[in-house]
Amino acid sequence: MSAGANVQEDWMRGGVKIVAWAHRSEHTTQIVQWVQPSVTELPAESMPPEDAFLYLTDDIARALYEALSVHFGGNVVDATRLRKDYDAERARVDLFIKHTVGGVR
Repeated sequence: MSAGANVQEDWMRGGVKIVAWAHRSEHTTQIVQWVQPSVTELPAESMPPEDAFLYLTDDIARALYEALSVHFGGNVVDATRLRKDYDAERARVDLFIKHTVGGVR
């Protein structure tokens, strides 16, 4: 199962517009639809009402996170891949240091 999201500028409303989806099978795609957001004022210490939350599956939430990251200039699209790259770079640096100092630790 794969999921995706797209974030685009919405100049008319001064923000962004978002679409998120998940391919559930070869023939079906689930598209997340939410109503137009509204603003409700609550006392400062109160909890938001239950219907104020947006509920997403993990795969759709991850796709939305990645799309928002790309839209706002982040580079967190694949944190697992970044971790592997950092680990590989660390191994190269460790080997370089080992050769530079003659194998002394």
